[in-house]
Amino acid sequence: QKEDVPDAMATTGTTIAQWVNGSGPGLQGPQGLPIFKPPYNRLSAYDMNTGERLWWIPVGQTPAELRERFRFDEPYQRHETGALAADGYFAHLREVLALDCDAPAVQAGFNAILIGEIRETAQLLGKMGVPCYAISNTNPGHLGEMERIVPQLLPRFTRVFASHEIGHRKPDPGAFDFVLREVGVPAAEVLLFDDLEANVEGARAIGLQAVLVRSPADVREALE
Repeated sequence: QKEDVPDAMATTGTTIAQWVNGSGPGLQGPQGLPIFKPPYNRLSAYDMNTGERLWWIPVGQTPAELRERFRFDEPYQRHETGALAADGYFAHLREVLALDCDAPAVQAGFNAILIGEIRETAQLLGKMGVPCYAISNTNPGHLGEMERIVPQLLPRFTRVFASHEIGHRKPDPGAFDFVLREVGVPAAEVLLFDDLEANVEGARAIGLQAVLVRSPADVREALE
């Protein structure tokens, strides 16, 4: 081999890896999520005599920066009240978070924040002996994903009131008023469990009993 050929071992003394230009996390796994951990883009410095990498720094946004950019903003709330379709909201997310990916990839990441049921709390539902209703701030994508990953959860409830279907989000009084009208029960006879203090306070403000939940023990103790 000629010594002036860049890829020749004689030029550098080592084998030079071939590079492919591209962006993003590359190979994807289940639900369109990336297999490799970030950072997905790096700026690297190599010693051209040895081929060794001397240093590298991440290029792009850090997870902390993405968290800072993500907000329960006006488009988010419109999406959860059925006023903004998924395509419109995901386009908003791509712009706000500076994401270089298509809508299915955004949705896969958006759905990844969901977790399974809290088993101890779910088991309590079957022992209550009274109608149990769910009122949830959610959206069509998340509701569908919940039905997929925990198919046994939602059927435990007498009825599920989803914010995007009723047009109101907790702690909006309209959300609680809608449910009360539908179930036909006075506010004072309803007990709400919620993990957000604002929702608990909103429910109490219109006469519901409400418990702030931090663990399954809070639910168990309130029912004893």
